[in-house]
Amino acid sequence: MPDFDAIIAGGGIVGSSAALCLARLDRRVLLVDSKVPQTSGLNDEFDVRTVALSPRSINLLESLDSMADVRRGPIKRIHVWEREGTATVGFDANEIGAKALAEVVEVSALVRRLWTSLVDRVEVRAPSTIEAVECYGETVELVIDKDVVSTACFVVAEGRESSTLKQLGISTQNYGSMGRAIGTVAKTVDPHNGCALQHFGDGILAFLPLPEKRSVSVVWSLPAGRYDQLLTLDGSAFAAALTHESESVLGEVAEVGERLGFPFGQSLVSDFNPMPRVLVIGDAARTVHPLAGQGVNLGLEDVQGIQEVTRHLKGDMGENNVWRRFAIRRHARARVMLQLMDFFDRTYRASGPYGRWARNLGVRTVNKVPALKYQLMREAMGLGPLATLY
Repeated sequence: MPDFDAIIAGGGIVGSSAALCLARLDRRVLLVDSKVPQTSGLNDEFDVRTVALSPRSINLLESLDSMADVRRGPIKRIHVWEREGTATVGFDANEIGAKALAEVVEVSALVRRLWTSLVDRVEVRAPSTIEAVECYGETVELVIDKDVVSTACFVVAEGRESSTLKQLGISTQNYGSMGRAIGTVAKTVDPHNGCALQHFGDGILAFLPLPEKRSVSVVWSLPAGRYDQLLTLDGSAFAAALTHESESVLGEVAEVGERLGFPFGQSLVSDFNPMPRVLVIGDAARTVHPLAGQGVNLGLEDVQGIQEVTRHLKGDMGENNVWRRFAIRRHARARVMLQLMDFFDRTYRASGPYGRWARNLGVRTVNKVPALKYQLMREAMGLGPLATLY
């Protein structure tokens, strides 16, 4: 018998959620991570690293008792517009009878809460290094800090730069262009009123509402030259650039916090179940353009799929190709999302009158067809038919 039913590599939001889900199904779980999350209390200022969680993701995390004390900024409405366009599109939670379309939370606070919930349920090794992985018919064996441990199922959830995928020789494919973005927290003169704002101009600029009514989480994806220029500006000059780019939609940007520059791109693993007893989930499996705001939500959909399959298993978590259906569906869901985001990215990067005409036509169509808008909101919230395939 293997030492564990499941070993999970990666203790971020997705990996630790998977560990908790499996432990609650009475599985023996080991979680391995190269670092230990910060355990200090809340800061007054909101962390620059945030995620917008869909209602489906929030339901999962609440079922794991992992949202207590996590500050939330509900997104009640979304407003999208283009600098050179003549049409805008808006989404409102009231249109589908929901309290919020999503909620913005701090990554650090959520991970800290998840790790607190792991205590007494999951064995944790951190900081630790996975030095080798060998797959056999009945088990997967790992060397962790010179210790050999075995598992019935090995789950890779290490994120986009997974070293374990490289050890296993699992390939990924890039989708569309790569880019860079700047993230920060900004204070504005006017309140956001729970409205997320997305502006297409010099790159793609998003303002996400935070719990404090005049604070927003900022993600600004940019062309390479403009990115380099903006990252070197001092705080007041960068705030002025945000005010200009956002067309003062929330008045003047009065203050900005720490700025974080990061690369982004779209990629997809060749198989979510590349070996009979190995699963790849979260950002290790696929990375999505920040325009989508769906990276963590897709990873938590993976977790729910694992939870559902495991709930119906009576014994071995890796026998008889039990994960093939899960892997095929998750791969298909990811491929559709990546192709859609690549289409949007190319469409909004297209210059000239024909590009603007096509974008304005698309926006007007969404606004004029309530059923289409309704379905788009349901999918983004993780509640539509595509999202619930697994």
